[in-house]
Amino acid sequence: LLETIAERCEKELRDPKRALEAMARALKLRADEPRLADEVERLGEVAGTPVRAAETFEQVLDGVGVAGSAMGETRVAMGLRTAQLWDRLGQTDRAETRYLFVLENDADNGEALAALDRIYRGRGAHAELASILERRAGIEYDVGEKKRLYAEAAELRERALGDVAGAVIGWRKVLDVDDGDVPALDNLARLYEHEEQWA
Repeated sequence: LLETIAERCEKELRDPKRALEAMARALKLRADEPRLADEVERLGEVAGTPVRAAETFEQVLDGVGVAGSAMGETRVAMGLRTAQLWDRLGQTDRAETRYLFVLENDADNGEALAALDRIYRGRGAHAELASILERRAGIEYDVGEKKRLYAEAAELRERALGDVAGAVIGWRKVLDVDDGDVPALDNLARLYEHEEQWA
């Protein structure tokens, strides 16, 4: 019924804001319907109020319980959609909050990890970026990319954060992937030598 009302408001009454409100109520009742979320997002654009669509997604997330795998999948999907919409609207703090929410519910979510990588790079948030790079490396299947991610995290820990112990752990992770990696071996030798000088 709410979908029918939304359709009439948009097409017959030419009132996309009322259509959005009706569709938002429908989504709150059936959060597991991606088609309804698509419509809320579309109507938010048509009505010129995409923030209202994002706020609707926030309200839906607040009302979605945690029990059961289907609900967990709904929380992840809605969390990701909400984060991406905030991201597109330029509200990266709110996007970050929801990407982190996604990772709380799906620790290996590649889309959320990649988005946080981009956000933290843009901010120059080195500690957060190093952590995200390590998490991305942990789920990466490609050996070359896995090594690159661990190496970048190790370099950040040493150069930007002054965390020599963290850098050593990072370079060791590179060697766990490829025990003959020359840059990792060279960097570990340099770091160990440096530690001996200060011991």
